[in-house]
Amino acid sequence: MTDPFASARFSGRWRPYQARVLAELDAHLEDERVHVVAPPGSGKTLVGLEAVVRMGRPALVLAPTLALREQWLDRFREHYGGGGSGERAVAEEAAASGVGAFGAAPRGHTSGVSLREGSASGEVRLSTDLLAPEALTVTTYQALHVAHTSSPEPLAAALRAAGIGTLVVDEAHHLRNAWWRTLDEVREALPGVHVVALTATPPYDVPAAEWGRYRSFCGAPDAEITTPELVRAGHLCPHLDAVHLSTPLAAEQAALDVFHEEAAEFADAFARGPFIDALAEHPWIAAPEAHADAIADDGPEWFVAALGLLRETGRDVAAPAAVLDLAPEDIPPLRMSVLSRILEGVLGPQAAVFDAALGPKSVRELGAELRRMGARVGSRVLLHRPPAVQKALGRSASKMEAVAEIVAFEAAHRENELRAVVLADRIHEEAWASGYAAQPRLGVAPLFSRLRELDAPAATVAALTGQFAAIPAFVLPALRRELEASGARGHLGDRLSAEPQATDRETLRVTLDGAGTGLVGPMTRLFARGEVRVLVGTVALLGEGWDSPQANVLVAASYAATFVQTGQMRGRVLRTDPAQPDKVSTVWHLACVEPGAEDGGPDLATLRRRFAAFAGPRDADPPRLETGLARLGLPSPPFASGDVRQTNARTYEAAVSLGRVRRLWRDAVGDEADGRRLRPALRVPRQRPPVSPRIQIRQRPWTHRYPTGWAAGAGALAAAGAGGLGIAPVLAMALWAGSLGLGGVAAVLAVVERVGRQRHREAVGENGLRLEAVGEAVLSALQTTGLVDARGAEVVVERVGDALDVRLDGADVASGEVFAAALADTIGEAGSPRYLLDCGGAFVPVPDVLGRKKALAETFLAAWTERVGPASLVFTRTPAGRRPLAAARARGAWGLGEIERVRRWG
Repeated sequence: MTDPFASARFSGRWRPYQARVLAELDAHLEDERVHVVAPPGSGKTLVGLEAVVRMGRPALVLAPTLALREQWLDRFREHYGGGGSGERAVAEEAAASGVGAFGAAPRGHTSGVSLREGSASGEVRLSTDLLAPEALTVTTYQALHVAHTSSPEPLAAALRAAGIGTLVVDEAHHLRNAWWRTLDEVREALPGVHVVALTATPPYDVPAAEWGRYRSFCGAPDAEITTPELVRAGHLCPHLDAVHLSTPLAAEQAALDVFHEEAAEFADAFARGPFIDALAEHPWIAAPEAHADAIADDGPEWFVAALGLLRETGRDVAAPAAVLDLAPEDIPPLRMSVLSRILEGVLGPQAAVFDAALGPKSVRELGAELRRMGARVGSRVLLHRPPAVQKALGRSASKMEAVAEIVAFEAAHRENELRAVVLADRIHEEAWASGYAAQPRLGVAPLFSRLRELDAPAATVAALTGQFAAIPAFVLPALRRELEASGARGHLGDRLSAEPQATDRETLRVTLDGAGTGLVGPMTRLFARGEVRVLVGTVALLGEGWDSPQANVLVAASYAATFVQTGQMRGRVLRTDPAQPDKVSTVWHLACVEPGAEDGGPDLATLRRRFAAFAGPRDADPPRLETGLARLGLPSPPFASGDVRQTNARTYEAAVSLGRVRRLWRDAVGDEADGRRLRPALRVPRQRPPVSPRIQIRQRPWTHRYPTGWAAGAGALAAAGAGGLGIAPVLAMALWAGSLGLGGVAAVLAVVERVGRQRHREAVGENGLRLEAVGEAVLSALQTTGLVDARGAEVVVERVGDALDVRLDGADVASGEVFAAALADTIGEAGSPRYLLDCGGAFVPVPDVLGRKKALAETFLAAWTERVGPASLVFTRTPAGRRPLAAARARGAWGLGEIERVRRWG
């Protein structure tokens, strides 16, 4: 087929990071799928268009809204052609798409023009009509879904007739469940079609099934433009991620205390009651060797948890633990989370055993008691953190005061430059009703009212939702002027409604044509000019797509936002503002921590997961960029109220020093020429052995470095003695002196290395050295098998606070990702690897990428034997391999190798 884009040439100049991504894409354009991750402001649409042009086949582009559909067409007209004729009416498209981002689709709108690029002989035709596609057809997901649902065959026939060979899914994180089926069926109807997926925020936190579907369609990310690159180029502003901690209010804490006390009483009664005796007499415990296969096949994790409970009650568990090659000290301590897992087994797979031992009603009554407590949801038992506790902390009213404190602080130090956006999940307008006496819930209306109470002249507050706007009465004249200036003069009195709030006559509830969406533009302009300096809105309305470069503070007051929504919210304040060349933004995250909880509670756990994708500077010497919550320097839980106050005080101190934030970014990102990128690393606890202590790490020979020098030095005697074999004495002496010199240099270098090695040992400890050896074995196997191109690369282990970071230096990002994934498979929780290494009874998973074939696994075995120690290969898909696999799973499931995936700039 003739290339329909043969005449299309990009008329602009690629930014450095765009050029890099396009260069990387050249290796993927012939593949079935190309997946690009790029934040807002990075020119993602242009990168997608260039991919389409380079593929040289008719393309169908799918966007989530009509506004984004038009953006694709506008970008092509602007950068790949200009003018044209042959417009095609698209009333059908507008009707099929329904509504755009903020309202009904415009009727009678036309698009799809033929563009003449360069000369009369070169023409690129555009369309938005699915039944009459052209070289570049752009439509919405909803339009495709409607067309496919109503008439799949005509649609498929039209797309095939047009030769559609490229399918672009823009903002792929938007895809709804119903749309997936449509996309899969459309792709299947187009043989040989290639998929280009573009997104700012992959949906990392969706359920596993949904993530699997996303990755199956889009593929793994092939190229990424990162936020630090945009900050370095001056296309996003330097910014600070700040976490404000709070603790539950007294009434909330009292409710939590009641549950925890009841859970503790339940746990104590369970450990002293008949179930503990039945557990000790369970066949797996009483006769473990006879049931070793059942343990291995059906529940090694439950078995080890049960041993932990029995050990806690003073019973000897050495004999049953030995079935999985575990010592009693290998068994984790009993915690509520471990007891919850035991109870899940008692109520589920092991129920018949306990019913037989204690009577047919015992298990049912146990389950009823847990359900009454609120600790059982479906098949899950959550004694350590029931849904009620999670909800209480996520929606804690303490966050209302946290938002007020943050806004007051920002108003005090930013003064008239303040442009703050506070985003919540819901409106909760009932808080404005007369006689409302309940504790206000976290929402737009209660937050607006609370912020109106602040004694902060710089914080003029307004609220904006899809239903209404709320403004102080003195702002109404400015809003009217803005509406008139924007052309909304006709019958303004009928269209604009402003009613005093029942509980505050100085606050007006404002609508335009009965809704609030028409006020988005005017209110945004008031915000930009500073007539409103704090804008409270919903995540749905202002969290994505809304744009105001003047915004410099975000308070994310959402408890339900997904990872995608959180990333989009951050993007609202990262835009640069030409009027503020020194703009520095602050993004405030809220967390209500649970005093005494080992991990701080579910809010902090959620933040920890989300920060895995947020990169920013760590205040170190020198400063460095990395992802992860640890870069903020928060104390480790559990927390006391004093810890919270001190932590917030340090956060405010950092947030007031905007110049320091700017310098940290400047010093950390470096220059474009240095080639630094976000590269993967693994972070493991420093005090925990990432490799079983029973595995003896092979000591490095003292001659392993500088072998040439050592060989020359060792040959010096032979060279000296050669004179007696007929070589001239002068030549023999010269050889001797030169060889001795090389050996001496090698000795000096070896001493220097030994000193450095000792300092490295002191810095990272024995666990760090063991981790380094395992990393070198993994790297060697990956290099030998050609799975990474990492010539000259080096495994580096570095201490970071209470953890160890291990990364691959001197390799490209793709090789670093493969290495990090393989090392995580080796030292992390064992899933279901095909092969294990038997290291004298301690079992190590062979990484998935090296376990697909026996030859690859044998290469890993050889690398392990050389760099770590002796081992043998175990195939887990046989009866003989079941027990070793169970032992590996049982040991790894308890956090002996806890791993956090981070990325560091380097």
